[in-house]
Amino acid sequence: YMSCSFSPVLPSILLVLHLTSFKEYLSALGNAVKEKRRLRQLSQADLVSAVHGISLDFSSARSLAEETISRIENGRLNLSMKQLFLISAALETSPSELLDYAEELIRE
Repeated sequence: YMSCSFSPVLPSILLVLHLTSFKEYLSALGNAVKEKRRLRQLSQADLVSAVHGISLDFSSARSLAEETISRIENGRLNLSMKQLFLISAALETSPSELLDYAEELIRE
């Protein structure tokens, strides 16, 4: 029998969420997506096309539309894990890098 104990140190993402509202975090994550997209010199339509070309065992990758990207980038849509993975892959980054970048934006 092993007992489970939790570390008193919160992971940074939980600390950031604790210090900010969920709406602020969604806005920062949207800004992270937008900045990464612009760094790669992609339009929203280009990003949608890139997502549609990805096969990560997600049968509905084609359901992501330009309007969805706009809503994500403006902090008006809560990303699903699937959307986070697809967008990250299309931006040639990782989900954790996008989340870390969002945390940096919040701290600025």
